[in-house]
Amino acid sequence: AALFTLLPSDNTIFMPNSNNLFKVSGGGPSTCLSYEFFNTAIVTFGVSTNNYNKQVGFGNKNIVPGTFVYGFNLIANGTFNLYYNGSVNLNVPNLPYSPNDIFTLALDGTYAMYYQNGILIAMYHRIPEVTSVQFYCSIN
Repeated sequence: AALFTLLPSDNTIFMPNSNNLFKVSGGGPSTCLSYEFFNTAIVTFGVSTNNYNKQVGFGNKNIVPGTFVYGFNLIANGTFNLYYNGSVNLNVPNLPYSPNDIFTLALDGTYAMYYQNGILIAMYHRIPEVTSVQFYCSIN
């Protein structure tokens, strides 16, 4: 269950309950972010398609749409890459994903851990300057 308050950027994001987000119209990106900030956090999400761009992760107080401190960047071609320290981590190649895959991003006091279908795919030290984060997503 979601333990944060989600604030959609416009009326193209539909939230039937606290655990689901759907983009219902529009061609450009629609964003949603949490009102609260966290020192540690976990987000787990699934995707029903792999033909739309989606970004899910955590940013800091100076968040800029489309920029994450930590996150997943799911690309409409069925691949994804990882955000770390505000940009795409080029040390990890684009990886494939399928509809119904489950992604998890977990932040503890020391590490940012990225999972796909329960398998740890990357782990990085937390950025020391970023002590609190808020949930952020962008859906095209």
